[in-house]
Amino acid sequence: MERGSPGLSVWLVSVTRGGMAEDCENLSCGTHEQLALLTKIVFADMMLEHSRPVFLILDDPLVYTYDGRPDAKNEFLTQAAPRMQVILLTCSDRAIV
Repeated sequence: MERGSPGLSVWLVSVTRGGMAEDCENLSCGTHEQLALLTKIVFADMMLEHSRPVFLILDDPLVYTYDGRPDAKNEFLTQAAPRMQVILLTCSDRAIV
């Protein structure tokens, strides 16, 4: 993308879980946050494929994620950390990587 060109907009319309497509408007805030985090990691990986330096700065990326599921955040970030620098800012006392 050239400087001065309009920004890129990406919209997730549906996800498939258990073989069933679900409209993203019906997903919880926590699920939206998890999908947003995964999207950031995927875009960072795409930059890495083109030999671009990559780092992620995340400011409380999963505030609304259900407390019983901190493992999802830990798994995403633990898998990303060997490939890129990850800086996680949080005021939460929940389990952190």
